[in-house]
Amino acid sequence: MIGRHHFESGAITGGLMCSTAHVPLLFCPVVIGMVMFFSLVPDIDCPGSTVTESLPLIGKPISWFVRRLSHAVYVATKGPRDEDWEGTHRHLSHTIVFAIFIGLLVGGVLDPFIDTHWAVMLGIAAALGCWTHCLGDSLTVMGCPWLWPIPIAGETWYEIGTPQALRFHTGSKTESWFAMLVIYPAAVIAFPGVYPIAYDLALQVWHGFYGARVASVAA
Repeated sequence: MIGRHHFESGAITGGLMCSTAHVPLLFCPVVIGMVMFFSLVPDIDCPGSTVTESLPLIGKPISWFVRRLSHAVYVATKGPRDEDWEGTHRHLSHTIVFAIFIGLLVGGVLDPFIDTHWAVMLGIAAALGCWTHCLGDSLTVMGCPWLWPIPIAGETWYEIGTPQALRFHTGSKTESWFAMLVIYPAAVIAFPGVYPIAYDLALQVWHGFYGARVASVAA
């Protein structure tokens, strides 16, 4: 999935997090923004990615380090049926382990400067952003090994994904249509305060349609 769509899907997760955790509306933009930014972070393992390019001076060195570390971990932990890949892009940084690490890191860094409750909240937002990225990549042809290091079918780096018929190539027209029909509307509906309105509207439309249908059958 391309960076822009990862960013937008992060808005969905951020909105749902705010609604679920009852975050005050004033602080929702901060939480949502945190999830959106960290929904780009797993692609730090790609030197030309949006997040790498958006971090001047430090982006390239961090990307180089993450790729080297990912390669070393892949070689050391791959299962008997794992592909003979470099293990750089879409490997270590695309796992739940990485998401949890980032969440703990962000929470730990922020804790001395802000209230512990909000440090934890923003740490969770960072972790959710990374995981959202993994879920987005699971919609692509390649899939995403985000359950590492749990072995599945002889693979430690098993690529989790939707059924092959429902996957798309990164940057394809199918992905653009998916964003238009699913991501954009969901991002709007997920924003705190919008979901109840959308839900009530959907109920009214459904009852109106169902009522009209029952009346026509009765007639």
